[in-house]
Amino acid sequence: MIDLRYDVGGRCSSCNRRQAVYLRRSSGERLCTTCFERSIIKSVKRSLREVKELKPGTLILVITTLDKLVEGLTLSYVLNKIERAYGCRVLNALSIALDDVHIVTQLSKVHEVSDGIQHIIIPLRSSIPSINSSFRDYLKLCLKIAVAVSINIVALPLTLNDVSEVVVNSLFDGDLKSAGLMHSFKVDGVTAVIPFYKLTTSEVYAYSYLRNIYNLDIDLLMPPTPICHRASRKVLRELINDLSMNNPELTQTLSKFIELLKSI
Repeated sequence: MIDLRYDVGGRCSSCNRRQAVYLRRSSGERLCTTCFERSIIKSVKRSLREVKELKPGTLILVITTLDKLVEGLTLSYVLNKIERAYGCRVLNALSIALDDVHIVTQLSKVHEVSDGIQHIIIPLRSSIPSINSSFRDYLKLCLKIAVAVSINIVALPLTLNDVSEVVVNSLFDGDLKSAGLMHSFKVDGVTAVIPFYKLTTSEVYAYSYLRNIYNLDIDLLMPPTPICHRASRKVLRELINDLSMNNPELTQTLSKFIELLKSI
C-alpha cells in the first residue's frame, strides 16, 4: 500500500500552508489532510441537505456489510463528525452471515476508531446480496434492517463507483427505476441517502487511511471481491474503477447525466 502521508510533495493547493498528502486527479489539486477532510465533509453535507427528516436528535442508521466494511465505517465516522454538531446520532449496523459470526471478536479493533458511534451486529440466515450484483435485493435487506430497529433514515455506503455500476447495469437490465438512482430517495416510509454519491472509492479509501480507519486489521476481515458471473458486468466494473482513478471526470459526467434524465 502507498503511504499517502508521504507520497505527495509540495504544499496544499487550497490553504498553501500545510504539506499536501493527497492528489485529486479530477482537479489536479494537492490537498493536506485538513483540506482533504473539509472537501469530503462538504460533499457529504450537500447530499444530506435535502433530507428533510434530519432533525436534532435523529438517529441515522448506516448499513455496513463485510464487502463494504471500509466504506461503511468511514461513512459512520464522517456522519458522526457532521451530525453530532446538530444533536443527531449514528448507529452502525454491521450485517454478517451466520457463517461469519466468528469474526465478531475481531471487530473490537474496528470500534477503536468509532468515537461516539453506536454499533450493533445483525446476523443473517441467508447470504448477503452484493450491492453491485443485485441492488434491489441489497436495498430490500437494508429496508428490512431499518424496520427491525425502528429507524427511518438509512445511509448507504455507496460511492460514485458503486452508483455508476448500479446505474449502467440497471440500464442494461431494463430496470429504469434503479437506473434513476439519486443521492436520496424514499421507499416504504424509509428515507435512504447516499452521502458518498459524489465521491470515488479511491477518495473514500484514501480518507479512511489518513484517519486510521482503513488498516491491515480491517483488510483481513474483508472478503475477496465478489465474482461477477456475467462477463459484461466484470468488464463494466473494471472499466468504472479504471475511469475513477484515471479519468474521474467521466464518472462524474455519468452521475450528472442521470440527474438530468430524472429532471426531464
